[in-house]
Amino acid sequence: MEVILEQIFGETSLENAESPSMQDDENINGDAHVGEQSDNEENGAYECIPDCDESIKPLLGQRFSTLDEGVGYYKEYAAFVGFDVRSSTVKKNRHGDVELKYLLCSREGYTVTKEQRSTTTGEANGANINTRRRVSNRVGCMARCALKRLKDGHYAINVLIETHKHRLCDKEAKKFLKINRNLGIGHQAFIAACEKANIGTSKAFELYSVLGGGVDSVGATCIDFRNCRRDVQAQVHDADAQSIIEKYTKKKTLFATYTFDYDVDAEQKLCRVFWCDPIAKQNYLQFGEMVSFDATYRTNRYKMVFVPFTGIDNHKKCVTFGAGLISREDKTSYAWLLNAFKRCMGQPPTCIITDQDPALKEVVPEVFPESRHRFCMWHIMTKLVEKMGVTLAKDETFRTKLNGVVWNETLGREDFERSWHAIMGEYGLEDNR
Repeated sequence: MEVILEQIFGETSLENAESPSMQDDENINGDAHVGEQSDNEENGAYECIPDCDESIKPLLGQRFSTLDEGVGYYKEYAAFVGFDVRSSTVKKNRHGDVELKYLLCSREGYTVTKEQRSTTTGEANGANINTRRRVSNRVGCMARCALKRLKDGHYAINVLIETHKHRLCDKEAKKFLKINRNLGIGHQAFIAACEKANIGTSKAFELYSVLGGGVDSVGATCIDFRNCRRDVQAQVHDADAQSIIEKYTKKKTLFATYTFDYDVDAEQKLCRVFWCDPIAKQNYLQFGEMVSFDATYRTNRYKMVFVPFTGIDNHKKCVTFGAGLISREDKTSYAWLLNAFKRCMGQPPTCIITDQDPALKEVVPEVFPESRHRFCMWHIMTKLVEKMGVTLAKDETFRTKLNGVVWNETLGREDFERSWHAIMGEYGLEDNR
């Protein structure tokens, strides 16, 4: 496998290999040969001219009925002899018809380094450009083909350079060339099925290679699988809200104790979702005296707020009571979500813990008037820096004394107040609000 990949993305060190050919000499029935090797290797230059049957090789002045026919012919020739093709310059007339189109070897040109880019664009601009590190196989190959439009509307090859500055792929490596890779309906269906099962592209590629009998029988690479999955997700993006509704409605039909509710806005867009499975309901019956309502998680694609309802079991482990998604952190959304939770569970919690969101301060007492509303201590303690200043917040002695009071579960109300005011007086924070 390493040999195959090396032949595709070949290093320049391959140019000095002992064997001038990458294929066996026993090529019959029109199989493509790697080609003839020139004597310019002494000067650091390598040239390779594909040697194949004359019926396959393109010719200067060769005519085609359409542009697509000419492009397809040259790509078939490239796939046969062992190199990839990419499109380059395209010139059109005022009517939009293509007058000239260049097809280049994929290893044409050179990669621009960071130093060269900074020199070209200026030192200040070049320093701020973040680029992904990639392995380049470009060697400045000049092999190309140009198709020019004739007066009768047909196309002809008016530029043809056959000489390559690199070795061509042998028969075993050709299947891994981009020009020979193709994701068919079977591949796409398999990737879509893995997407539904929450299986990543790398694992999906491994599964397909095992089922197909090896990596060389897949017909694509792991990167092709990843790109296909991206395209599948892009197609689903426009109908994903409806997909969610259908999925959870089906679950609600199959399981009578499953709860699912949603709401749409004035534009009929999904804006609020709540769901709770039977296990979460059992968790609430056992450990639902205290519920944490955390609205600080955000999804990255839809900018919606993920709101889990959680509690603690007898082993001090977190358990889930339900979850929701809301598009806006306002009173209407919070009221809808808390009412959905209340209808689902049937009884309010003894205590509900939230952050210090102004909307929640008003909504929680309205929805759960019989429950105690408390603020999350973790959210309060994270605001120490902005309340006390950086200098005092970095004082380890102060932080130790404060944590010893705040997180001490054995202190009663009077002892807590006495210890708290003692620390505030010691550091002159009585008037700090």
